[in-house]
Amino acid sequence: MDEHDQDDPYVPAVVVPPPGVVKTGVQRILEDTRPWVLTLSVLGFSMTGLLVLLGVASAGLGLATRQPTTLIFLVLYPLLGLLYVFPSMYLFRYARSIRDYVSSGHEQHLENALVAQRSFWRFVGIWAIVGAVLTILGVAVALIIAAAAALHPS
Repeated sequence: MDEHDQDDPYVPAVVVPPPGVVKTGVQRILEDTRPWVLTLSVLGFSMTGLLVLLGVASAGLGLATRQPTTLIFLVLYPLLGLLYVFPSMYLFRYARSIRDYVSSGHEQHLENALVAQRSFWRFVGIWAIVGAVLTILGVAVALIIAAAAALHPS
């Protein structure tokens, strides 16, 4: 940048090379990260499908053996599968935005990638908190049941 460009607010602070030219360090790092992001996304979608199939198979097996209590798996496993859909979707968007940014160098694609990444981590963070709270509640309930059983033996 020369002296005149420093006063121009429309001159980008960082010059991104056009596509097909030397990639920036950020582009190279994201390009190296993309296969892992895409792999985890596909794995998450696969787990969703597997959990749905497991729920249907368990319910079918339960009906065949005349144990209707196994029908809960028809609901439970697909619901657990939903936990994989959202982070997988965010990771897929992240991978797609990385691809777009690496090929174009446009800052909007980088921003889209970071938004998708933020959505992924927000979802994972919320579920980590929910999991911790449910674990604490489960332990508390187990302790209460154990204490009640110890105080009132049958």
